[in-house]
Amino acid sequence: MANSESVIRDLLASFNDARSPLVKGDRGSGGGWSMSSEWRHGSYQPLEDALKEMHSLGKQQAVCGVPLSTLYWHIRQRYLDSERKAIWKVGERAVESMIRRKACICGFKFFNTTQARVHIEHVHKPKPELTRVYSDQYRRLLGRDESRCEICERLAIRWIRNYFLRHGITPRLPRERAS
Repeated sequence: MANSESVIRDLLASFNDARSPLVKGDRGSGGGWSMSSEWRHGSYQPLEDALKEMHSLGKQQAVCGVPLSTLYWHIRQRYLDSERKAIWKVGERAVESMIRRKACICGFKFFNTTQARVHIEHVHKPKPELTRVYSDQYRRLLGRDESRCEICERLAIRWIRNYFLRHGITPRLPRERAS
């Protein structure tokens, strides 16, 4: 079983996806909208409660001298306000950068981007790689002081883990359904 901090990271990484797909209930349950089964079978609601508390305590509490409002901001930027995007790659090269060249890595000459895409797709079989796209502000901060961002993220995860402990909750991903 994964440790609670890595489960919390996974919950944060999938939080928006689990929260987003509202499903239409059946007539027996009133026919209203409800959260997805992923939301109901994971620890997303307690995580949302922890994030609300972290935000509300903002300037009142600190972890290792860092205000909770700062830790909350880092969590929002890294997980909640970022976007997951698939980048198609051949090895370490992004397909989008490959199609702008006059020739392929294998030497095949390109006459236009459509031909380049077709060639790369059929010959090199690109694979998708999931990445996170951050806000410009957070991306600049990562570029200037990545270690500070990592420290704030770790402190925030630790605070959320302690929130779960205080409330007697074991962080659980949806695939780890309770019996």
